[in-house]
Amino acid sequence: MTFNFAPWAIDGARTRAGLARLASYAAGGGRSGIIQPTDLRVTALSVPGQGLRVASGGATVLNHYLSNPDEAYVVSNPSTHTVLSADMPPAQAGTAYYLVCVVVGDPEFDQTGHPFMPAGLLDPVDAPDFEYVRVVVIPCSAGTTKFEQLGVNYPGYALARLEVPGSTTTITNAMITDVRNLANSRESSAVFYAQPVPSGTLDTFDTDAYKLVYGWRPVVNVPEWATHMTVRADVSGIMHIDPYVAGNMRVVVAEVYAGPETIHEFEDGLGIEQRVAISAYWDGYVEGFAGQGIYIGPEIKRFAGAGTLQAGFDTTVMLDVRFYERPL
Repeated sequence: MTFNFAPWAIDGARTRAGLARLASYAAGGGRSGIIQPTDLRVTALSVPGQGLRVASGGATVLNHYLSNPDEAYVVSNPSTHTVLSADMPPAQAGTAYYLVCVVVGDPEFDQTGHPFMPAGLLDPVDAPDFEYVRVVVIPCSAGTTKFEQLGVNYPGYALARLEVPGSTTTITNAMITDVRNLANSRESSAVFYAQPVPSGTLDTFDTDAYKLVYGWRPVVNVPEWATHMTVRADVSGIMHIDPYVAGNMRVVVAEVYAGPETIHEFEDGLGIEQRVAISAYWDGYVEGFAGQGIYIGPEIKRFAGAGTLQAGFDTTVMLDVRFYERPL
């Protein structure tokens, strides 16, 4: 029989730690990663110096002791952890690159090359309180962004990448690149909002202020878990009435965040131009609105000219909204 005698979990059965690692692997979807968007973020010391801070939180870490890492550990940091100067690299002559990793030690496996596990068995007296999880700053090449790229045979997960200029040991936030991902991130299906506009409806736009396109701004409910949102706005099937007009269109979210402007110019001298489409896009973080309903809508400001836009028989204002969960 190749199956383990007991599943996870039965009272009184003999269960190996490997089964717990397999359960963690399954719970994490077979991926390393943080559990919540704010977990284990790396920042500089409050007064920048030779050290780092790692925020509280947890993560799953694949078992790279195994050539096929189908097991994972769970690490937990109950409060802000400080990486002291003794655990930071010395100054280098030129720019140096490092991965800030949370590393796991497990005496069940061969410890060759491990940064802190002893080569032999742990003293039974010391084993219960041994620090099996530590933050290790590991040298890497300029293009390294993942722990797996280091080619080591012990468990670890990269939280951040450091780019440290030569002859310095003081770490600032400008030197830190976040490389975390969520082990089980969530993503919504596309949510579409559409508003037909009565044929013949006119809309004129000012040169000094944005105005909602045909006055439409629906309420969108942000999921409790969402940190990030994208919105694509399309206005299709509109007609331009002389004279010439050009304008900028943008998406406004919660009347606070404005997306980039999309410039669209209507051609001059054609009298009426039918079935023109205008698009704009917004991409940003909305964690402050989680669980709330927010207004979104496309707005236009006149760029040049004095013409108007008229709704045709098939004019529609459409919004394509998607939500994501990403590290903060």
